[in-house]
Amino acid sequence: MLHLFGHELAHIKSGHMLYTMVGMLLLPLLRALGRRLPIVGDVAAISLLLAFYDWMRLSEVSCDRAGLLVSQNFDASMMANLRLTAGLSRFSDEVSLDAFRRQARTYQDAPGMDNIGKVILFFTESWRFTHPMPVHRAQMLEKWYESGAYERILRGDYPKV
Repeated sequence: MLHLFGHELAHIKSGHMLYTMVGMLLLPLLRALGRRLPIVGDVAAISLLLAFYDWMRLSEVSCDRAGLLVSQNFDASMMANLRLTAGLSRFSDEVSLDAFRRQARTYQDAPGMDNIGKVILFFTESWRFTHPMPVHRAQMLEKWYESGAYERILRGDYPKV
C-alpha cells in the first residue's frame, strides 16, 4: 500500500493533474488545427499528441520511483506492478514475482526486438496509452533501482534547490 500512496502523492506534488488537464483541454484544439490546416496542421497535431502521451507515460515512471522511495521495499513495488497486470483475482496466489521480474528484464530485449521491432510495437500498441504497460514499468523501475540512484537518494545524495 505504501508504494501506491507514494505513487499517487507524487502525482499531486508534481502537479501532474494540472498538466494532464491542460493537455486534455488542448486535444480538441489540436484536432481543429488539423482540420483547418491540412497536412501541416495534422503533422503538428500528431507531433504534439505523441509528445503529450509520452509525457504521461514518463510521469507514471517517475511516480513509480516515488512509490519505491516511500515504501522502501523493492519487492513490494514490483508486486504493485505485477498486480496491475494480474489484477486481484482468485488466482492471486499463483502469480510469480520472480517470473514477472524475468519477463520485465527481457521485455524489449527479446530476439527480434531490434529498432524496427520496437517502432512497430510503438505504433501498433503503445503510442496511444497514457500509462506504460506494467511489464515496461517494472523494467524501468528495476533499471533505476539497480543504477544506484535509489540508494543515492536515500543517502541524501541528490541535487538540492
